[in-house]
Amino acid sequence: MFWQEQALRDTLFIVAVIGWGLLITLLVMAPGLVGFALNAYRYHRSESINLYLARFIPPALFNLLIDLSRYLLLAVILIGGGVSYGLVPATLADKPLAITVGGLVGGLLVLSLLRRLSFALWSYLFMDKRASKLLSEDYRTLAALKALLFIPLTFLALSSVTAVFALYGLVVLMLLTIVLRIWQTFSRLGRSFGDYVYIFLYLCTHELLPWAYLALVVFLRRGALF
Repeated sequence: MFWQEQALRDTLFIVAVIGWGLLITLLVMAPGLVGFALNAYRYHRSESINLYLARFIPPALFNLLIDLSRYLLLAVILIGGGVSYGLVPATLADKPLAITVGGLVGGLLVLSLLRRLSFALWSYLFMDKRASKLLSEDYRTLAALKALLFIPLTFLALSSVTAVFALYGLVVLMLLTIVLRIWQTFSRLGRSFGDYVYIFLYLCTHELLPWAYLALVVFLRRGALF
């Protein structure tokens, strides 16, 4: 059992190194991006992050690679923490882990694409162009910052002693992200009572329901394992 878990964590370390390297490379390719994005987000400025990124790398490619690095690190946290918490069997090491990680990362990328399509539909139907653009860039800023915060969590997930704390940290980070996204949505879109009714419906369908579906899948998956 111990050697199975150790082999699993050794493989996860390789995945984590790939995610770290990709994320650091992206930050080096776009110097000053973190400070620029934080200032624009904090002070509600309208500077376009995409225009800043376009000086160094195509924004669409940057966003895709950020998502890829973020989900690689998330896979490490979920699998590493899940083994220590009993949600994932250590015998996973006996199976091709690349397939497991690839399937998890691929599924998360598909989920991210569906969320973008959902946001695009809501934007087209209900938001003005400027608010949609600003809110979209706010979301991308939070995604990039969350990827950076995944780095210390992966360090915790790679050790059998601290892996459980990685899961706790992940839950706290996800809840904080949801709160920030909701606050930013009201900040960008809230102007009248009618807007608040719309925002409530938007948040229920775009922000809260996906997490409810994910929790249901995890619950059903855990029941299938045991």
